Amino acid sequence: MRELIVVYFLLSLCMAWGQTPPPQVVTDAPGVRALQPTAAKESTATSDVRRAAESETDPNTTILKYQAALREESKDYRAFLKDSLDQLKWVTGGVIVLGGVIFGLLNWKNSKEIRDQVNARFGDQVDKIVADKITKFDGDLNSYRVKLEDAFRQLTELKTAKEEITGQLAGLTERCADMAYILAYSFSALENDPNDPGWQNARRDCIVQLNELRCDLPHWRRVGILLGRLHKSFDDHESAVKVLTEVIDARNQRRLPPDEDHAALLFNRACYRNMQADIVDKAQSDKLKKEAWEDLKHAILLNPNDLQEASDDSDLETLWNENERRKDNLGKINKPFAPRASTGFLSRLSRLLFGAEKTQK
Repeated sequence: MRELIVVYFLLSLCMAWGQTPPPQVVTDAPGVRALQPTAAKESTATSDVRRAAESETDPNTTILKYQAALREESKDYRAFLKDSLDQLKWVTGGVIVLGGVIFGLLNWKNSKEIRDQVNARFGDQVDKIVADKITKFDGDLNSYRVKLEDAFRQLTELKTAKEEITGQLAGLTERCADMAYILAYSFSALENDPNDPGWQNARRDCIVQLNELRCDLPHWRRVGILLGRLHKSFDDHESAVKVLTEVIDARNQRRLPPDEDHAALLFNRACYRNMQADIVDKAQSDKLKKEAWEDLKHAILLNPNDLQEASDDSDLETLWNENERRKDNLGKINKPFAPRASTGFLSRLSRLLFGAEKTQK
């Protein structure tokens, strides 16, 4: 709106200036043209020349006078143009100054407007900075949120794993306690009177519990030997041999190294086979005694300490003969390798619970 007012004012000034009539061209004589100023009245020189031309008949004189009049007219016209140009300069300068003043007045602002404009610009800058900061903060917040969710998920997984491990440890602890109880109960049942009906029932209960334990530890030497002794207390040598054979097979399937535990299993099976041979027919007896002899040789190869125990064991008295199963031949058995000590966790646990000595029978 302000610009339109300024333009309208300038156009009005220009139109007012343009209403001044231009100089006119007049002709007083044939073949001669003269410029006439804007004023309506003719100059005095032109009038004199015209009267002289009318009174005199000499054309040369008339022409000379007319030329002199034209020179005077041209001087007047130049003066007129100069004055007009000066006026135009003053008017143009005034218009420019006036336009500048009007433009300045139209664009003049008071302190409140300037303050509002500065505040608005400052507010725009602040809003932009705050928006950038908020956008960056949102990005960082989302990143931290993802990290926290990942950490929380990991903590949840660790908590779940901890609970599982705790449950497994609790179950293992309970299982170890049950194992210790069953083993101690079995030893106690074996140490008491074998003819007492109460203890006989206790030994049968031990056989059932040890068979359940053997499902988890089929290769454990302690369980096999205890089961063999419990079956022997009922003169069930066949079951004792079967249990020890299954334990030996389980150890072989797991590729366990032949060590003292393996030797103890072979020694006990040799004793039970020899005792079983004493109550069967001769054909089966010879086969059992031969198998007992092989078990005994293998056990002594694994653990030379079994040699003296084999010589003194009453369960092997009927194994010896004067031919291939001479007692003194046991000392002549070659030892291809030295025995290896048992390093299994269950073996160490059994030795911790029940001592280091090996139960042979």
